[in-house]
Amino acid sequence: PEPPYNEGLNNMKPEDYSDIDHAIPISAGITVRKNLTGRIALESGLVYTYLSSKLKTSGIIHCEGRLGLHYLGIPLNLVVTVWEQPKWNIYLSAGGMAEKGLRSTYKQDRFDKLELISTTEKNPIHGVAWSINGSIGVSYRFTKDWSFYVEPKISYYFDTDQPISIRTEHPTSFGLGGGI
Repeated sequence: PEPPYNEGLNNMKPEDYSDIDHAIPISAGITVRKNLTGRIALESGLVYTYLSSKLKTSGIIHCEGRLGLHYLGIPLNLVVTVWEQPKWNIYLSAGGMAEKGLRSTYKQDRFDKLELISTTEKNPIHGVAWSINGSIGVSYRFTKDWSFYVEPKISYYFDTDQPISIRTEHPTSFGLGGGI
């Protein structure tokens, strides 16, 4: 059977593919932490995330696609220090993030008999993606106000009608953050 197509285009929609391989999300950002008490702090910032997926289907007409999603988020976390030494500390963090999708880029190669038809669509991403997270972190302070940190994290992404991605397929995810 022939695959379904978008109206007006000879493209399959990303969710119509039978074989979808999601890459690990890539995020980078800047966060700041403001101490409220000796052990409790509030953390926020700006985080960019790129989600990508490889898409395939086979049959009479073979299609391969690539979907890239760009998001910009604002995290808000409550951080509680559970153990502290002059240079080292261990902390727990919990909070959430609101992310606005900036752009979706969908590229498709359609192999129809001996012909290759390539198309690209760039669209805005509507709505806001919401998530909650929890983590435990270890930091090493190398100056009065600066530290290196490593932070294993668990996150849950709510169903907010976002484009197909690793977050819509597997809303609970584990990650590892680190930085200065």
